[in-house]
Amino acid sequence: MLRELLRNQTGEYDYLDFKEIWPEKSELAKDILAFANTENSCLIIGVAEEESGTLDPIGLKTIEDKTNIKDSIKKYLPPTLQYEIHDFKYTDSEYQKLKGKYFQVLFVPFDPSSIPYLSLAEGSNIKRNRIYTRINNASTEADYFKVQNIIEKRLQEERKTPKSRELIIHLSDLEALYDHSGSYIELYINNPILNNKSELRSYIRKLIAKKKTVIEQIIES
Repeated sequence: MLRELLRNQTGEYDYLDFKEIWPEKSELAKDILAFANTENSCLIIGVAEEESGTLDPIGLKTIEDKTNIKDSIKKYLPPTLQYEIHDFKYTDSEYQKLKGKYFQVLFVPFDPSSIPYLSLAEGSNIKRNRIYTRINNASTEADYFKVQNIIEKRLQEERKTPKSRELIIHLSDLEALYDHSGSYIELYINNPILNNKSELRSYIRKLIAKKKTVIEQIIES
């Protein structure tokens, strides 16, 4: 869950970045492109980096409108590139440092069948028709070796049979259900149909059982 990630955070990675506020729009577009060309990734907004290098969950003053954010960067991004933005409002939390604070999380799923993604427009922090990727926890223009790596991932995906692709998707779903981490669990908790965490755990167990049945049917077919 996000609260556990913020409490036990171990720094930034190629697939995980933190920002105090939303970046300038062309910079944000570059980050999204870089994430999309690398792996499943998250950008967490509302976290400041102190001089010591530690991360402080200070929260956002206000929640930015998701539609406005998407409209402001769509000219830079290919229409096939998918991403999601989730809002988190901690009116109460057992981790007191989060109490009363707001955060937003941008999630970029990795789709090897569509990479590489190229930028579509020029901006103050982005160039047109460039491939961006994550290198040393930063979004940067891909060099020759990174481009080759991206292309190889695309080719590996194209070599897979429809059955193997379907199996990989369901196994990934099952792994996520077992993991019990990430923003989706908290989204379920806020669902009025699920009144408490005990009911949530029971619901997830049912989903795991159904997903296992689907996987077994694919293997046996």
